[in-house]
Amino acid sequence: MAVLEQAERDALKSVDDSLRQIQRSLEEAARSGALDRQTLDRLSSTARKAAQRVNESLPPQLDDHAAAEIRNRLIAILTLEIAETSSLDVADRFLMEMEAVRHIVRDVLEEQPPVELRDAANLVKLLESWLPGVTVAQLSEILGLSERALQRRRHGEGGDATHRMGLVARLVAILRLSWTDQGVAAWFHRPLSGLGGRKPIDLLEDAARERDLLLAARAGRVQGGA
Repeated sequence: MAVLEQAERDALKSVDDSLRQIQRSLEEAARSGALDRQTLDRLSSTARKAAQRVNESLPPQLDDHAAAEIRNRLIAILTLEIAETSSLDVADRFLMEMEAVRHIVRDVLEEQPPVELRDAANLVKLLESWLPGVTVAQLSEILGLSERALQRRRHGEGGDATHRMGLVARLVAILRLSWTDQGVAAWFHRPLSGLGGRKPIDLLEDAARERDLLLAARAGRVQGGA
């Protein structure tokens, strides 16, 4: 799950906005009783064109799993048969598929840290603002730094952020949506079935397990009540 550049994030936000506008048009037509076949044909044509634009505008850095989910939903929109189906049923199906795409897009955007991950000082300050209830000792351990090294990074000393620091920021971006500060810290030390019984903190240096960690964080967010 790659960190997206600002232009790529803006492209996804535009996708979400476009689909939301079509959803509103469908919902308004249904509420007002104006969802006749002609209106449905017009809105379905708009939805299909939007689906094509969405597919073309997906950022190349988007996570493969998320991109595949979105494209599967877009295919469902593009291939939806409307001739032999009631207008309300077709509208419901369009709304369901578009909401599924929007849900994936919102997940991706919510999981993006808002700072440049190479900037160690900003990254440390971001994590501290996200997890004010976590101690310096706890955060240092998760980041793989001594407390002194963490203090230096906070003040812009000691070089760029490490890959581990960036990965931790991405994991926390997901987990903080559902867990308390201490719950997030505890997650890193908890053996997880999705990681073969390993603790996340023990895998943070293993680049080959990065995707597994991010998927485990998503699963952890669900368990936390999101």
